[in-house]
Amino acid sequence: MLSTSSAIILGLSYILFTTKSPQSDTYCQLSRTPCINDQINIRLSHDIVKPMIATEVDVVWPSLPVSVENLEFILEGHEMMMGQYKLKLSRTDQDNRYNGQIILPFCTSDAMTWKGTITPSNHEHEFEPVFISLRMEK
Repeated sequence: MLSTSSAIILGLSYILFTTKSPQSDTYCQLSRTPCINDQINIRLSHDIVKPMIATEVDVVWPSLPVSVENLEFILEGHEMMMGQYKLKLSRTDQDNRYNGQIILPFCTSDAMTWKGTITPSNHEHEFEPVFISLRMEK
């Protein structure tokens, strides 16, 4: 018979080893050049993000229903734990376009990579997330 702690450890081990994390080649590298992932077009106003300086994010997601008003943009530091950065991208009036501004915090290193996802707000289970990556330099 399993003890409670053994059952918890087995359960956590199952989750850790069965949860797929994206491969590095599945990340959409964000820059001024649009990244197109399954007809989803994502673009930044700058190739490299600077800390504490606003950078525009523009997403065109043609397959989303009109009822999706916002996208959830979530980033986490890759080389350094900086917590989660969350941003709501708002729908504009045209062509399933969403935009917003990211302002990332200062970091002690000169450069770092941020990785994360973009998902439709309140529709997370209906659509696959888009895995994103961007470069920040001082």
